[in-house]
Amino acid sequence: GNAATSEKIKTTILPGFVFGLESDVKDWLTFRAGCDKVLRQTTTERTTTGSDPYKNTVTTAPFDWYLGLGFHVSDFDIDLLLNKEVPFSMGYWMTGFVKNGEDASPILMISATYSF
Repeated sequence: GNAATSEKIKTTILPGFVFGLESDVKDWLTFRAGCDKVLRQTTTERTTTGSDPYKNTVTTAPFDWYLGLGFHVSDFDIDLLLNKEVPFSMGYWMTGFVKNGEDASPILMISATYSF
């Protein structure tokens, strides 16, 4: 017949860190860089009636980094979040080549602010 199964998933996330750096390259150009890191552990326990329990623990420590630019022109501020692949494949997006099926656009997000 059908065996009853119960599952318990527990995730522990330790405090991580976020680091950012911003520097004015010119009075009209600001460069930004940042990163974050966290330690995460996920344990899955599964018990099925009539069989041995299953337990699996996966530990991950993802690291992400970011690049950005800010342009200051008159009363406008334009902020860009760059694709992380830009330093490694800047020429690809000009030719239309897509690396490993990834998004090849050089800019992931853009925002503009007008101060008056």
